[in-house]
Amino acid sequence: MLWVVNAGSCNFWYDKWLGSGALCLKAIVNPTLSVKDFLTNGEWNGAMLRQYIPQEIIALILEHPVPSGDHHDELVWSQTASGKFMLASAFQEVRQARNYSVLHSQVWHPRIPLKVSFFMMRLLLGKLLLTDVLRRVGVQLVSKCLCCQEGAIETLEHVFAEGQVAKDVWRYFGRIYRVTQLGSSLRAWLTAWWLFSPRQAVRQFLFLILPSFICWHTWKARNIAYYEGRQMSVARIFHAILLDVIGVVEIQFNQKLEVHTFLQLYEWTTQQTLGGIGPGNGLRLCVQKQFTDVSIQVDSPVLVGILQRRLQCPWVIRQEEVDHSWGMIIDMAQISHCYREANRVADSLAKVGASSHNRNVTIYDDFNAIPRQTRGEIRIDRYRRWCSRTSCLAFHQLGFPNFRRVTM
Repeated sequence: MLWVVNAGSCNFWYDKWLGSGALCLKAIVNPTLSVKDFLTNGEWNGAMLRQYIPQEIIALILEHPVPSGDHHDELVWSQTASGKFMLASAFQEVRQARNYSVLHSQVWHPRIPLKVSFFMMRLLLGKLLLTDVLRRVGVQLVSKCLCCQEGAIETLEHVFAEGQVAKDVWRYFGRIYRVTQLGSSLRAWLTAWWLFSPRQAVRQFLFLILPSFICWHTWKARNIAYYEGRQMSVARIFHAILLDVIGVVEIQFNQKLEVHTFLQLYEWTTQQTLGGIGPGNGLRLCVQKQFTDVSIQVDSPVLVGILQRRLQCPWVIRQEEVDHSWGMIIDMAQISHCYREANRVADSLAKVGASSHNRNVTIYDDFNAIPRQTRGEIRIDRYRRWCSRTSCLAFHQLGFPNFRRVTM
């Protein structure tokens, strides 16, 4: 268990709030001192820390967020995202068994259907009943692959990686999601996907589940061809994978997706930056400039639900960003959801911020200093507003559309 420090009401010496164990195990306890005694003007008091705390521990304390606010400190179970104790997570913490393979560990996820996970385990262990496998145990059948015109021997690598259908499927997803692999084997493709580390949590989840569904629907297409005589179709495989992946992503992130292609799904993942919690810096800027009548529009329904306290927020990011945002929001009615296409200027600036390593707020005092693409969005937005003010016939009859840019 771990204490999340808000007002500093937990015990400074005996409670596990620092993340590396209780201080009583590493320093001489002075029971008359509490957390607040080590704070001065909203900052850690370095002199007090040096007087009572060993030098190697002080650096950890100074990196810890300074306790602030009036909320009571919270005790959380650090092994779950919600912070609530779960017996399953405790079992995983104390059990001795460990995954012996990185690839094998990726096939088990609560959102991947169990039948798909068990199939992937059999695939990785080479236990699928292909004609080549049956031949090795004494069952003699005509070993002719149904995924290509040459009629090659039906081996596991041919069906799932080296055959024409498998090549087309893997290359298609590799081009869209910019994944390249070393070698043409199945394990090379799986390793390329599962060891890829996108920054966005949503895209990480997508990269985790996609390879399993690719293999699953390739296998289903092979069985349909083998038992029903229907030729393997790459288009049908794509469609089946898309339906399954969209369903799993919608359940995982609790929102409806209006996407119809994998390219649209990829674009959608670029907008889901829940881990960054964007409104915080903007709210701080409003407070600094003493703006009181503020309307907050966010294009992430999940983030809107978190800020309105309707959805649960992972405890790991709550203390760093969400608690500060909650403290600056007076009226929850200030927060509303807007579609990304109606928020192109802010969306363009968010992409600039997400691609930058600079975590400070950037203020553009001159129009020409604004990034080029954002300037274009501003001009389009100005024209749209002019149309609405002047009752432009073209605006009301045809509308002025938003364009989604696609990089091929």
